[in-house]
Amino acid sequence: MGREVSNHCAGCGFGFLYGPIFTDFIAIAREYRFRRTYGLDYRLCAKMFGHQDDTGWPEGVTLADCDSTFLGCVVDPNMRCPRCGAFAFSEPSG
Repeated sequence: MGREVSNHCAGCGFGFLYGPIFTDFIAIAREYRFRRTYGLDYRLCAKMFGHQDDTGWPEGVTLADCDSTFLGCVVDPNMRCPRCGAFAFSEPSG
């Protein structure tokens, strides 16, 4: 059996934002309470989904500045966390 994919690292709790193309990732980030997501084009997403341009989503941040990272639409269940290096997702329980 494969690992269970979630929105947080199993090792350190670092957040993962992912989903299908043309998804309102700003709304999802707010739902998950992510403040800064590395690799997400906030301005493009804000324009596509009618969000106000929010200076709380700055450009030029590094992974160290962020509480989550954008994975896009393809997620490898065996990936390692970019922050702590452990397997990002846990083994299935049971």
